Amino acid sequence: MTEKKMKEQLTKIADFKQYSFILLSLSAFLSIGLLIPSAPITEWQVPAVMAVFILLIAAILCHRYAMKTSKRLYEEDNK
Repeated sequence: MTEKKMKEQLTKIADFKQYSFILLSLSAFLSIGLLIPSAPITEWQVPAVMAVFILLIAAILCHRYAMKTSKRLYEEDNK
């Protein structure tokens, strides 16, 4: 693997790890905001809960992509 390609892969890995951390933080922030009010469930909370789950799924997918790319890069480097 060329040096340029390896640097590109490493930057992709770092970017996707940052994306997953940001999405995880955002979903935690939104879920805390949903838990704090003691009022009964309102109509805006249902889409917000769905948004939290979508953000969590996106965070998991970004993290998995980063780990898969990292593993592939490690395997190619050790050949």
